Amino acid sequence: NDSIGEGWFDIVNIHGFGDTPENCMRNAADLLTKTLQKVGATSKDLVRTTVFIDTMENYGGVNRVYCQQFDLNPPVRICVALGPSAFPSGCGLSMNVRGWRGEEDRRCLHVQGISHWAPPNIGPYSQGYLVQDKLHVSGQIGLVPGTMTLHQDLCKELALAYRHVNRVIEALGPANTIKPLHTAICYITDVANTDLVNSFWRGQCVSEPLQIYLVSQLPRMANFEFEVVSNVELNE
Repeated sequence: NDSIGEGWFDIVNIHGFGDTPENCMRNAADLLTKTLQKVGATSKDLVRTTVFIDTMENYGGVNRVYCQQFDLNPPVRICVALGPSAFPSGCGLSMNVRGWRGEEDRRCLHVQGISHWAPPNIGPYSQGYLVQDKLHVSGQIGLVPGTMTLHQDLCKELALAYRHVNRVIEALGPANTIKPLHTAICYITDVANTDLVNSFWRGQCVSEPLQIYLVSQLPRMANFEFEVVSNVELNE
């Protein structure tokens, strides 16, 4: 409780067991619902979900069940594959969720169509979610807006992924309200790209240090995925 401030909560390590990706997701969703009830919350209170799956080959099956868990404006989502060896036998995924219990208005960006200004939405999630003074951004990869294909140049793929992050922040938080980032993570699939990511981050002149995590696979076989939470100044 109160993970990043009053009213916020985090629930971690929600494992999903089953004989198919769909059943693994159903099992995790059932466990999540029961856990939320214990802390006096519902799925409508969720702002962000992080889904760790065994392999991206099972992404479609997981997605089919995941999309049934939320209404019109779902939480932002980060989805990465860790490899089958990262999970216990019979377990196909694990989830972490963050939520906020309160009456304050929430603002979200949920662009479902293909556009040329915003990151494409390739799943049942919102691109950004603003609650109180925290703006959570969904996992962003370097898809080219309008074509929904990955940029073929490694450096440009990385830069485009982070540009998507900034576009979401700019859409939900006016420039004069944006404060330094709260957290910043970059998932990579090849340890050889660590220096490239560090060099890129230094060039952004961002005060928040970047955490880099090595994973097995990313959606659309991307090389990079950014996960960011930005601080936003509240209007009095």
